[in-house]
Amino acid sequence: MTLNKQQILTAKSDTTIVSVDTPEWGDDASVCVRSLSGNERDAYEQSIFEQGQGNFRGLRAKLVALALCDDAGEPMGFTEAEVEQLGNKNGAVIDRLFERVKDISGMADEAVEQAAKN
Repeated sequence: MTLNKQQILTAKSDTTIVSVDTPEWGDDASVCVRSLSGNERDAYEQSIFEQGQGNFRGLRAKLVALALCDDAGEPMGFTEAEVEQLGNKNGAVIDRLFERVKDISGMADEAVEQAAKN
């Protein structure tokens, strides 16, 4: 079935929510991350640039903070200071979450590298 404009705009939620194990943060610990919308992904990619220069500090933590959510998919709403704190957590955990968010948001490594070049 080919969808028309109205059907696309009113389609059910297409957000993916997944649980990711984080045993480093506690016994049997896990967190939920959600896929990014197109606008959120664009804003994230834009945020890694400052005055025409790539700003890669906190690249992973920014994406993870944007995607961390509760079981219902509601964003946790990290502040800039909290994103900095998140970036100080175990790099292996942050990288695991970063990769999972990229995967469910359709962000191939090439897309992230291309955004960094632009």
